[in-house]
Amino acid sequence: MVLFGQRQTVTFNLEKDVEFLSSKESSGIQMSDLVAGSICWAFKNSTDPFSQNILQRCTEADGDGIFPDPSYLDLNLEKSFVGSSILNELVQRTLHGDNLTADMDEFIETARLLFPLWLREQRSA
Repeated sequence: MVLFGQRQTVTFNLEKDVEFLSSKESSGIQMSDLVAGSICWAFKNSTDPFSQNILQRCTEADGDGIFPDPSYLDLNLEKSFVGSSILNELVQRTLHGDNLTADMDEFIETARLLFPLWLREQRSA
């Protein structure tokens, strides 16, 4: 998939319902639990040298890391506007029981086209 001019790898599939698994049944869930637990512990014990090491490694992650780029919160940027529009659309589709991926490429393109108009309205308000 190409988003914002860059090729992105889609590593999940929303074509079927999300399945909640026990970590006893899935090694992937076990790894996720381990990482989440380690980060949680590190935040709770932030003065501990080992915690600082964990948190430092997390903040050094590349652009595809687990911490989002803070610019994603800046709605003055097209990528942030489009991203928030996608999130809102996915929530609405979920609430209405609609297909999450149907015509999403057209939705994204429409959001990109609407961004300049939205930005002008925000600046004039």
